[in-house]
Amino acid sequence: MPSPGSSSCHRRPRWPANSLLTEARQAEPSSPGRDTKLRLVGSPSSPGSTAPGTVPGRGPRPPPSSIWSLGPADGGSLSEWAIVDGSGPEEASRSVPPRSPRSRHSAPASSRSSSSATEASGLTISQLRDLARRHGVRPVKALGQHFLVEPTLARRIVELAGVKRGDQVVEIGAGLGSLTVALAGAGAEVAAVELDRSLVPALEEAVGAFGSHVRILAGDALRIDWAVSLEGGPWKLVANLPYNVAVPVVMRILQDEPRVERLLVMVQREVGERLAASPGEEAFGAVSLRVAYWTVAKVVRRVPRTVFWPQPNVDSVLVMMDRRPPPVQVDRAALFETIEVAFSQRRKSMRGALMRLGLDAERAAAVLAGCRIDPLERPERLGLEAFACLTEGRLAT
Repeated sequence: MPSPGSSSCHRRPRWPANSLLTEARQAEPSSPGRDTKLRLVGSPSSPGSTAPGTVPGRGPRPPPSSIWSLGPADGGSLSEWAIVDGSGPEEASRSVPPRSPRSRHSAPASSRSSSSATEASGLTISQLRDLARRHGVRPVKALGQHFLVEPTLARRIVELAGVKRGDQVVEIGAGLGSLTVALAGAGAEVAAVELDRSLVPALEEAVGAFGSHVRILAGDALRIDWAVSLEGGPWKLVANLPYNVAVPVVMRILQDEPRVERLLVMVQREVGERLAASPGEEAFGAVSLRVAYWTVAKVVRRVPRTVFWPQPNVDSVLVMMDRRPPPVQVDRAALFETIEVAFSQRRKSMRGALMRLGLDAERAAAVLAGCRIDPLERPERLGLEAFACLTEGRLAT
């Protein structure tokens, strides 16, 4: 289909303040334990801290009685990892001595060069297992927690993101710190965001050797004031995103934080394919067009479910998004409204979509003709330029 040729498609944009942020928050599932405050973690006694093993609003977590194995057991569901007793009930029930509080500033900057090879290359499965057991960590399904436990993949993610020494990287959903350690080991300055405060003591221990090269931000990525939390720039976002907030988090970063110039996110396969889809592909939709407005996106790797604890029911993908200037010059809020209305009935014609936007049949036909679009065309076959032209046309009425 020829691309729209009208010069009217290039009006300078009028930027609305929070259109996508509002949409992202509307799409955000409610999760227990979420609050609006951000806390820079210094020690367990910091204001607002939560006792290890506790989820806000849920009470203490039961300590795990044993270690996990990497796979389903006894024909069980792939969504549940087998629990294998590695030490017997006596050790499983033994209390763990409290560890001394550790500030993120407790290790000098020179500690990076003296950290062990394991710390520099990533936490091993055994180390992650022991860390989780010591801190009584149990993944919370309501928070979409699936911890990465494969150090080789963590290092590969760092390589794919192009992280170099001195790069500033924000990680959302740091969990037990597997990816955090790999990022810091590559020389990055890391801001690690974690909503679940009960994970913070384990995360502090995991990254302690890197001192001030890792800042732990205990808070909600959908509510953090990024202008305050991230200093300078540019930044990269490298993250294993919680499944239940992946799209709202990506949309908020794209809209609100232009200093994040590259995103490499691990999300469930269906979501990743939607983020990077092109017109005509089955996964293509409104989310795909929003991402295309800000970035060039592509799926760079598939990830098996076996690298997570607990195993999810689906496979994941890594999606790379490199920011670029918007390729169309049109009112952004109006553009996204056109897209949303069209995809609310994706099997219906674009003529019908324009009429639902308030145009009469005659005017809708004229706008479609001006953009050289078949009135019976479906939205799933149209790219960003076509939607920009249609938006300009309807605004001119």
